[in-house]
Formats: sequence, C-alpha cells, structure tokens
Amino acid sequence: FGHQLLASALGGSSGPHDSGFCTGLLGAMDQRHHLYFHQDQVSQPPPGFMVSHGADHCPIAGIESADGRVIGVQFHPEFTPQFVQDLANHRGLTLSRQVGEPDRKAEDKLLRDWLRKI
Repeated sequence: FGHQLLASALGGSSGPHDSGFCTGLLGAMDQRHHLYFHQDQVSQPPPGFMVSHGADHCPIAGIESADGRVIGVQFHPEFTPQFVQDLANHRGLTLSRQVGEPDRKAEDKLLRDWLRKI
C-alpha cells in the first residue's frame, strides 16, 4: 500500500480499481517487466508529482516528485521470480511468460543513482 499511501498523504488520491482485483504485467521499465497484484491504485498524483510509469490497466503505476527525490511504484520491486510464481499458484493464475531473475547490477545502479539525489 506504499504507493497509494504516499500519493494520498501528499495530496493525491487513490481507491479501488474499477475492475476489482487486478493482476498483470507492467511493461518494460529499465529493461525489466514487473508483475503486479493489486486492488487499489493511485487515481490522482499529488501536486508537484509527475506520472513516471503507466499502462492501460494502471495509468498511474509510478509517480516521481519534480526534484526526483520521492518516488512511488505500483509494483513490488522486492518480489523474486519464485515469489511471483508462488503467488500466482496460490491465486490459481497462470503466468503468460516466464518471470526471469532481475538484473541486480542494473537495479543496484538505479538505486545508487536515486540515493544520490536524496
């Protein structure tokens, strides 16, 4: 709930997805696809924030402050491929594609670059 909580706390809004519980694949971001499972989503970013990521089914999948020091994302970057598979199995879902291991070096660089901003 961090993405929705962040948006709401800073003056944006969030609420239930029109279709109820939503699962799917968020397109390639930084060379990686991200799987999401959610019922609530951000419906209006906070003032001074831009939408950094989105898709037809989740138009506000990522937000970023104008100075780049605050970010929020709909997906869970901490999910491992095995956790995603286990969650899909638990929910009775079949993944449409293989979930690969993240590129830890690339993700570490993205995190370091962001931490330098703050």
